[in-house]
Amino acid sequence: MRLLQGDRRANVSLLETHKKMNVSEVNNLRVENKDLRSRFATLKIQDGRGEMGTEAEVDGMKKAVIGKVSECGGWSHAQLKLRLELATS
Repeated sequence: MRLLQGDRRANVSLLETHKKMNVSEVNNLRVENKDLRSRFATLKIQDGRGEMGTEAEVDGMKKAVIGKVSECGGWSHAQLKLRLELATS
């Protein structure tokens, strides 16, 4: 029984560590996503004035923002999954 309790405690500790790392990663992705969105907005404004000249850079920024949003969603899902595992153990 003590071995099971020790394993459970180790598992909970490991899940807590992963949860903290995921929260940090999600926060970093949110900051990066915010930066990409602001750069994208700036590019759209410049393009509206005719200062930019090409839409390829805007399309690249759109793809980067969409990629970061989906990556952030993946991390959020992983964090939720770890929380549920932690709650059930």
